[in-house]
Amino acid sequence: MKTVLFVLNPISGGSEKSEFSELVKLAAAKSNFSVIEYTTTGENDQKAIKELLKKNECFRVIAGGGDGTIKMVAECLLHYPQVSLGILPLGSSNGMARSLLIPNENLQALEIAFGRHSIEADLLQINDQYCIHLSDVGFNAQLVKNYEQGAGRGFFAYVKQLIPTLMDDCFLNFELKIDEQSYSHSGKMVVIGNARRYGFGGLINPEGSITDGRFDIVVIKGMGLPQIVKMMTDATEEEYNSENVSIYQGREAVISFQNPSHFQIDGEYLGEVEEVKVELAEEKVSIHVSEEATSEKSR
Repeated sequence: MKTVLFVLNPISGGSEKSEFSELVKLAAAKSNFSVIEYTTTGENDQKAIKELLKKNECFRVIAGGGDGTIKMVAECLLHYPQVSLGILPLGSSNGMARSLLIPNENLQALEIAFGRHSIEADLLQINDQYCIHLSDVGFNAQLVKNYEQGAGRGFFAYVKQLIPTLMDDCFLNFELKIDEQSYSHSGKMVVIGNARRYGFGGLINPEGSITDGRFDIVVIKGMGLPQIVKMMTDATEEEYNSENVSIYQGREAVISFQNPSHFQIDGEYLGEVEEVKVELAEEKVSIHVSEEATSEKSR
């Protein structure tokens, strides 16, 4: 019998998650898989996960959490390329799952996680850290910082932080060098990544593909309320404001900012930076998706 490791982040999304262990066991039993469980603690989680993978010869990991949990597990799998990743989206926002067309409904997500369809997802290295979903500098990174420092979790906790973030009139001036081409820009936000959507469904990168061997840099020149609403809700491509955006694609880039600017990767605030170096990682991660997602190249 094949073994699956279920990694559960008990605090992602701020809700009780004890019932998910049984759901995962039931879903695994339908495919004749056995399950071992690991609950994250925030201390030495990656070391513990790697030891479990090695000891139990797992062939798949189910990550139960948000984008940060998915990133952490994906980094572990770089040492075990024969192990694939399934996603049970349990975070406050689940941008990677949305970009991969994985539903928030638990049973449907588990059916995909235990299914046979998968993609080989690109990874980025940004300032020597891996990124599997989206990174950004500017407005959203500052919003992530305010959210982390505030009380509560979930969509309305994000909305609560919008006003204080908007009141800080942050503006970026920077030089972008991507695949030997150079550009000067100013704007409210620079997005780096492969995925198309933020966790609440907002379409930020309409040209993004997780499997095309390139990354995208999206320059948001202005950040008024209409743009924010689209960023935080399930906007369509027709609603995307392309006049306010410049998009570049490449395999390596350097972004140099005139002043220290707020920076985040996969939903984790990482302080202020003056320079961001981006390159496509050599490694890939096998992620289980629906048949629909494989046919659309996981856009």
